[in-house]
Amino acid sequence: MFIGNPGAFTFTVTTRAVQNNQRVETRRDISAREYELLLAQRDPATVPVIKNRRCIVWESQCFQIGISFIHSLIHFFYSK
Repeated sequence: MFIGNPGAFTFTVTTRAVQNNQRVETRRDISAREYELLLAQRDPATVPVIKNRRCIVWESQCFQIGISFIHSLIHFFYSK
C-alpha cells in the first residue's frame, strides 16, 4: 500500500488470520526494501487488490475514504 505525496510513501502490510474462532487483523509499517522483498514472494495465482484512499477535512475533522479495486477488473474495463 502506498500512502503519501509523490516521492513520500509509506508501506503497510496487513495480515489476517483466524485464532480461537476470531478474525484477527494486524497491520504494521514496513520499509520500501521489505516491501520489494515481499512483492517478489507474492503468489502469482492471487489477484492484487488496489486501494485508493482520499482524506478530506470537514468541520475540523479528517475523514479517510477508501475505494478498493480488483486489478483484473480494472484491466477488463480499461482494455475495452
